[in-house]
Amino acid sequence: MQTTILSRFDCIFIVRDINTDDQNQRIAKHILDIHQGKKMLEAESEIPFAQLKKYISYARNKIMPRLTSVAC
Repeated sequence: MQTTILSRFDCIFIVRDINTDDQNQRIAKHILDIHQGKKMLEAESEIPFAQLKKYISYARNKIMPRLTSVAC
């Protein structure tokens, strides 16, 4: 990717594809399970998903961070 199309806020991540039959079967099974409704898309976490959504909504509406002149 050319650097001219990247802004200073873009991140570049290197993704390694370890091409093994076992890994490919696990990925394919996971995708099929999701499409068949066997697995939820929501990952398990320490914070319940509904509570996290409320927190993000609150933060967007109430928290207004400001950079100091030194930070700018």
